Amino acid sequence: ALFKGTETRIRTDIKSIESAIDFYKAEFRRYPDGWSDLTDAEPEPFLKLIPLDPWGNEYFYEPPQSGDEYVVGTYGLDGGPGGEGEDADVTNLTIKERN
Repeated sequence: ALFKGTETRIRTDIKSIESAIDFYKAEFRRYPDGWSDLTDAEPEPFLKLIPLDPWGNEYFYEPPQSGDEYVVGTYGLDGGPGGEGEDADVTNLTIKERN
């Protein structure tokens, strides 16, 4: 399982990324295609930089394929999809499932 501090940090990071995505959507009436839409926006970026997860990897972002469900998350300690314990993926969707 994740350490409490690690999980708290991931939740906080994902929430701030979700906020930036939601502000972008409100302003441009579409979801960002990728990180650069958020970091390079003019006149003011929605995110100054993409935070790194507790293991030093960039979070990933998958724009919605249809509808409004985008995915933001971390691949965990191993940096690859799937896994158990600290290697498990944690996303905005899995966090919602746990609440």
